[in-house]
Amino acid sequence: MDERGVEFPSSGKFDVNSTEDFTTENSNRGETLIADGPLPLSDFYEQETETPQETLEGTIDELGYTAEMLLCPGVGLDRRIACPEDVSKFASTEHGQNLARLGSGHVGGDGSVERGKLVQRKRVSSDTHSGKTPQGLGDSGVPPRESDPTEPVLTPVTFSQIIAFAVPALGAVLADPVMSLIDTACVGQISSVHLAALGPNTTVFGFAAMVFSFLGTATTGMVARAHDQGKPAQVSRVVSLALLLAVVCGVLASGVLLTFQTQILQLLNTSTELMKPAAEYLVVRALGLPAMLISFVGFSSCLGRRDSATPLKVAGISGVFNLVVDLYLVLGPPKAGIFGAAVATVGAQVLAAAVYLFVLSRNINLAFRLPSWSDIKPFVSTGGVLTLRSVCVMTSLSLMTTKAAALGTIPIAAHQVLVGVLTVAQFCPEPLSQCAQTFLASTAARVRGGTSSAEETAFTKHTGRLLLTVALSLGAILSAGCALLVAKAPTIFTSDVLVSSTVSFLSPLLGAVCGLYTLVCVTDGLIFASGDMLYASAVQIINLPLVAGLLTAAQHMEMALPGIWAVLLVLQICRLIQNGSRIYRQYA
Repeated sequence: MDERGVEFPSSGKFDVNSTEDFTTENSNRGETLIADGPLPLSDFYEQETETPQETLEGTIDELGYTAEMLLCPGVGLDRRIACPEDVSKFASTEHGQNLARLGSGHVGGDGSVERGKLVQRKRVSSDTHSGKTPQGLGDSGVPPRESDPTEPVLTPVTFSQIIAFAVPALGAVLADPVMSLIDTACVGQISSVHLAALGPNTTVFGFAAMVFSFLGTATTGMVARAHDQGKPAQVSRVVSLALLLAVVCGVLASGVLLTFQTQILQLLNTSTELMKPAAEYLVVRALGLPAMLISFVGFSSCLGRRDSATPLKVAGISGVFNLVVDLYLVLGPPKAGIFGAAVATVGAQVLAAAVYLFVLSRNINLAFRLPSWSDIKPFVSTGGVLTLRSVCVMTSLSLMTTKAAALGTIPIAAHQVLVGVLTVAQFCPEPLSQCAQTFLASTAARVRGGTSSAEETAFTKHTGRLLLTVALSLGAILSAGCALLVAKAPTIFTSDVLVSSTVSFLSPLLGAVCGLYTLVCVTDGLIFASGDMLYASAVQIINLPLVAGLLTAAQHMEMALPGIWAVLLVLQICRLIQNGSRIYRQYA
């Protein structure tokens, strides 16, 4: 208790995502502590007279999870009215000093309270203490959310900035699918059986990539926010932990695939004829999963720091390695077939992971340590929701591959060619999605929650609309390009006449799917940027039984492979409608 009779109670836990309203009265002075939801911390009152500015190295959890704080008048979180005397008093308490151990926010005298920084501001007008509402405040005594002059100015994102970011990133994200496509092209020249055996493996490793994509999504967002706030120590902590999780997840996933390889392939309706070559490929590729996930984190870490040039260089090095080794092992003297293709891909993944680790160790102070639950929680929170989403998406695609495999060797081989092209096309809009998650990491969530400033709202809408415009153009190009490629040059991927004719026949469906998916991917990125992960998962849970029902109907109608691809087209239409309806208010 201080000389004014204000008691400082013990600390408690407060969830910054809470929307519960409450009011705490200071009976001695009639001051009010107000909370009206998860609003930015910059909305503290200004004071009209000068007071000494004291600095406290304290913190709140900048990642938006539980923060330890003093629940008393004068210490605010999320648009609470801060009394400067109490903030100064709090700065001298033992609890205030202990708060420093939680992270990197601080109480200082720069006049701003922003993104995890609790800063003493100038004193509230004396009108507040007399019971009058200070000028510029609403009836509740809470100031409107306006742009703080101490906050960085949000410069509108331009088309040239998007291109400068997206083009190098495109080369990087295409590395893995291009490797798979090279495998398809090389293997297809020597054996239709080996080509068909790639089909279930494409599903398996595509599934693994999507399940662990949360590592990249979480890393990009957290690194981008820490980078925007100028916190290199936080960037280091996030990247170090993400790399550690990548190794652990990769080793566990490898163990699962190696242990249950036969059961997994049987689950995908792999025929007896295809089982041996499919298993050979799966075993080798499984050994490369830790390297693949390390590359995921390295790529996302670079993008979060606005560096898309490094991933392009890494992709170039690993891509050339994969091409040379693939040509030698598959088509060269060893004639290793599908086994050689797997060795080439894993070798390229290991090389990429090594280069990323070298670059990150030079640019970031990596510090590996045993993580605590608070360290892992952001990844688990994001990962749980996104993994559920990924499982639903990949289960839908796996059902399609399973139905295609049941049709015979020729249909599954043709399906594999189409999926190979689609896989590459699907990664083309990914840099635009990454743009959304990187450039809007600090504003989109506030716009969705209705707590953004006018400047933040305008910035977010402008950036989102620009990304959607670029996506529309890219989608048209991909649609036409992919359809023409498989219609006019199917022999690039297979020497089998029957497989080639089937691929050509399905080219219009492939083109339509590629075009629609481009818009789906970018709208996914806008949803991720706003932190709306739960919705992203919920719609995929709904879509899974829809796909299963449509595939069953197509099978009963004996639509064969065209029916399967028609279902895939319907799925993309549904996803676009779902995403569009969710983001319409934010970007309309």
